[in-house]
Order: sequence, then structure tokens, then C-alpha cells
Amino acid sequence: MGYAPRPSPLTVSPDGVRGSPACARLCHMLRWPTPAGVLAHPMRIYRPRKTYGTFSNHVILKVRSHFLQGLTVDLTSYAELAVLLVNRKYELRSLEALRDLLAETGRTEAAARATRRDLDAICELREELTGVFESASQGDEADVVERLNGLLVRHPVHPQISGHDGQSWHMHLTEGGRVADTVAVGSVMGLASVVTGLGADRLGICQAPPCRNAYLDTSSNKSRRYCSERCASRANVAAYRARKRNA
Repeated sequence: MGYAPRPSPLTVSPDGVRGSPACARLCHMLRWPTPAGVLAHPMRIYRPRKTYGTFSNHVILKVRSHFLQGLTVDLTSYAELAVLLVNRKYELRSLEALRDLLAETGRTEAAARATRRDLDAICELREELTGVFESASQGDEADVVERLNGLLVRHPVHPQISGHDGQSWHMHLTEGGRVADTVAVGSVMGLASVVTGLGADRLGICQAPPCRNAYLDTSSNKSRRYCSERCASRANVAAYRARKRNA
């Protein structure tokens, strides 16, 4: 199997606690089972020297990890949850608001278990996630990766099979423990999947002042600049009026 000499993309890899970390990374890239003695977490983002086969062709927001033994965790909803957390800066100030947000995103079981302690931890997480989006909007990919790697270390992944709310069996990145832990792991891994699969420039901050909402750019040509159609229309109207005044 050959490799492409072009610049390598960022990817998510395990740091082996025992055995060879390089071996674990190689197995991850080739989608081989990890040899015994190499643990799967914590995770981090790194840039491999070589891109093997078509590994870099991520076109969906999914991460396939060797420790899931061929199962796939869909991280799309987790990345969207990170956006919601950042954009609820003023609304997410009460336990009831947190429960409403979790229920809104289909996490009714977590909503029922949420406590004031979870709220405090999630509000702190929200500030850190905001920094990720701000760095991305400024084109600072290195800072985005550094921030996400720090969060990945503090919130290690514990994948488990789960079934809830009438859904079929599926994979969760973490189960049990505090609600804040589940939200943190999912949100961070969701954003890491976007950065490694599509690029840090897919994360952005709305460019229609005074709005500072975050967004995920899922357009085919990376053309999104606003968090919503409303902000896009407002910015277009403002630009049109400015041109009229200067004509």
C-alpha cells in the first residue's frame, strides 16, 4: 500500500499508554486491530507524516477508532451540541434551561439526571469551546488543535453500547458518571472529528455584527459566513445600504 506525498491532514489518534504509540497510530490509520498492550486513550489530534491509502478522504462527520472494533460512532450530533452550548451563553443560566437543552437534543435521560454541579461544569466548558471557535474564525489552526488536545486530555473517551429513548443499540462515547462528563466528551470529540475530517476552517463565528454565534460550515465550497439565514439577510441589507450611501 502506497502513500500520497501531499501534506498530511490532521487526524485523531490514541496515545498508547503501554507498548508503542507509533504502532497504535499506524494501526489506527490502517484500520487494523490494536496489538495487545496498547491502550486506546486518551485521544489527541496530530498530523501524520504520511497519508496511507484513502484514509484522509473524510467526507462525513464520523470517526472510526480501532478500539471500537469496527463499529462507527456518529459524532455529528455531538458537534452540533457544541455549537448549541456556545450559542446559549445567555440562556443557559439555570438548571431548567440545561435540562431543556438536553431534552431538545434527544438526551432526555441525561436531562432527568442533570444537577446544579453539571450546570456549573458545562458553563465552564462552554467558555472553552467558544475559544476553539474564535481561534478557528481567526484562521489559527494550531491554536484550535492545541485547545482541543487539552480538552481531549481532560475528558478521556470511554465508549460503551447504549440503548435509550426507544432507540436501537448504538455507541456512546461515555456512559454513566456525571451528565457534564458525557456532554464534554461528546462535544470535544465532535469538534475534533470536524477538524480532522473537514478542516478547522469549518468552524466559525458569525460575521454579522453584533452577533457572535458559532456555526459549523457544511457547505460544499466552505462559503458559510453567518450562523443563520436571518443574520445573512441582515448583513446583505446593511451592505446594500452602505453601497447606496457611497454611490
